[in-house]
This record gives sequence, C-alpha cells and structure tokens, in this order.
Amino acid sequence: KPGILMELKSITGFYKEEPDKAISDAVRQVQERGYALELQAKGYENIIKVVVVSDDKKVWVKSI
Repeated sequence: KPGILMELKSITGFYKEEPDKAISDAVRQVQERGYALELQAKGYENIIKVVVVSDDKKVWVKSI
C-alpha cells in the first residue's frame, strides 16, 4: 500500500523564518522523529514524504 506523509509549516507571524530554513527544519524533523515508522508499522511500503511551507501568500514544497 502506498502512503503519504506531509509535514506542514507556517512561517507567518511568530515564526518569520526564511523559507529555506523552515524547509530544512521540517525535513530534519521528519527524519529525526521517524514519522514514517508509524506508517510502515501499519503496512504502508511506498511512503511519499513531502514538506510544505507557507507564508500565507506563497507556498514551497519539497519531496524528501
């Protein structure tokens, strides 16, 4: 079974980060916290990992 893992980050308001830094932080978070492990334990094999960062006007997307 395929699965999709999405990490969503907003860089508006309090977080005023640069998009590249927010993307890097989100990728690191997905990897360090092992988010895909839960999907794998449920039988998902082809896991698509995507990071989405938004500032309310623009959206950046990165596939891991």
